Amino acid sequence: MGKGLDLERLMEEIQKYHLEAKDFIKAEVNLLVLPFFSLEKRPALEPITVQFYNEGFLARWKVSPNPEYGWPTPQDRIIHRALEHLLLKKRPLQREFPFSLYAIAKEARLKNDGRNIMRIKRSLIKVSATMIESVKAYRYKQGDEIAYVEQHPFTLYEVYFRGEYYKGRLLRSHNLLVLHNAYFKALESSYTKPLDWDYYLTLSPTAQRLYELLGVKFYGMWLKREPLRFNYRTLCQLLPMRPQRYPSKAKERLEPAHQELLKTDFLSEVEWEIDDGQIYLNYWPGARYWAEAQLSQNKEHKTRWL
Repeated sequence: MGKGLDLERLMEEIQKYHLEAKDFIKAEVNLLVLPFFSLEKRPALEPITVQFYNEGFLARWKVSPNPEYGWPTPQDRIIHRALEHLLLKKRPLQREFPFSLYAIAKEARLKNDGRNIMRIKRSLIKVSATMIESVKAYRYKQGDEIAYVEQHPFTLYEVYFRGEYYKGRLLRSHNLLVLHNAYFKALESSYTKPLDWDYYLTLSPTAQRLYELLGVKFYGMWLKREPLRFNYRTLCQLLPMRPQRYPSKAKERLEPAHQELLKTDFLSEVEWEIDDGQIYLNYWPGARYWAEAQLSQNKEHKTRWL
């Protein structure tokens, strides 16, 4: 909570939000935290690489777009979230998942017309062609333990459309998604977090990305007075966006998204700080975040995100 927000006031603020589990979608946690969808235009051959310490190990995450299709965009991210929600609604989860393009359009709140259907197809192809390399960065639950992916480049899934062949069989009536084993295991182990879908879709792309990232990173902060602190350049890597050299330019890029999240009470406070020539950002969760955290603990909507 913010520096000036006491517990009694916080509980009053939380009560303003009457959140319903049915209004939420579930999203896989790795791609809420790690960068995959770019917030700005990037050279098609320029990968994103992030290194950080994870439980004492140096973890490495690298994402490389296919030069023919380019970087996945914020619009591709919305389509991916909609598809992922359809995947997770189907139980038991299937590695070979038949799907409808029109169902994705409906979940993404897109008009079911030819233009949007082609946009969804291009988006699925782009994501399926984007390569990931992970060393102790991509993880999932395996019983009570955490398992890490350590392997050469992989993609989240392969996609086949109606009229194409899969394993020598013509797909006559449906499209097919074939999940990579790592992505499948993350979803299967319920390594997911709920997102307020209606709220999410009202936000700008940068605010959406901060909502995803901070929503995971705030976990476990209940009653703590300390903020969640980010080095500005680290935050830019995770969003991802190009870091600005001067604080004024950095604020110009991020402040509109901060204001969206402050005005809607997802954040209670944001503080910029300069320390030894480095820019830092301090974030305090707001009443909307705490209302979501309460909902996620209900039996009907229990999650296993870390």
